[in-house]
Amino acid sequence: MDRFIVVSCFALVVVVFGFMGAASFWPPAAPAGGQFTADNAISAARQFVCAESTFRFDGMADTLKVSLNRTVAGSVFEVVAGFTSRQAGFGDRADMMVAQVLTPHRAVITVDRGEVASAVMDGQWDMIAQKPIDSATPPAGMPARDPDNNTVPVSPDGAQL
Repeated sequence: MDRFIVVSCFALVVVVFGFMGAASFWPPAAPAGGQFTADNAISAARQFVCAESTFRFDGMADTLKVSLNRTVAGSVFEVVAGFTSRQAGFGDRADMMVAQVLTPHRAVITVDRGEVASAVMDGQWDMIAQKPIDSATPPAGMPARDPDNNTVPVSPDGAQL
């Protein structure tokens, strides 16, 4: 009987921790009030950039600046992130010969209802697909650019990104 209780408790602990782990992969819950805000979008974009391979490989954390560029529609936001990497190039370059040069990067990230829908670095790297962009075709999910909107993104300290 004691063995049955021990095995049952162990199984219960495994199930509980399994559900807790699975919950961390679920889509983000709507914030209080059901509205996704610019702050939610900035937070989602910051988390995305920090997990992206270019930034993880050699991005300088103290240079990362993330700010809202514009509201596309309702709960769709365009966020700009800027940071400097220690070497030239994009993605994980561990097996490549790379130039040892400080390289500034600027990413335009579209966040739709708290999730990153598209992300392009320096106009040439699809951060979601982790591959160069074919200049003839914009990345999937990239909203059309409004030619009348000449917004210049700035960081919270007022510096242009």
